[in-house]
Amino acid sequence: MNRTKKSTVTIRLDWPVENENETIDSLSMKRLKVGDRLKLPDDLEKRNDSENEISMMALMCGVSEEVIKEVDQFDDYPKLQEAYLGFLSLTPTILQKQSSSSQRKQKQASKQ
Repeated sequence: MNRTKKSTVTIRLDWPVENENETIDSLSMKRLKVGDRLKLPDDLEKRNDSENEISMMALMCGVSEEVIKEVDQFDDYPKLQEAYLGFLSLTPTILQKQSSSSQRKQKQASKQ
């Protein structure tokens, strides 16, 4: 997965969500600023990973957590996850490359 270079990604929902008499058929996810972290719930450390991911997605999409919770699990949520992970600076691929590079440097240093 590549890191998302865009500041906003629009995700079209195959299964629209109803919220407050409004039909939501797409969500626009934006990159967060440092100050956006202040808008996250205070109890993040007490919540599980799924709850934290939902909170982050809701903040990034500018909707309530209830909207994210109503997204279809099988068709639409994976698209949200892909966009969400695309905004992260360290994806598993990048971490793996960094780890391999670090291991090579350690081996070279031990040979000297």
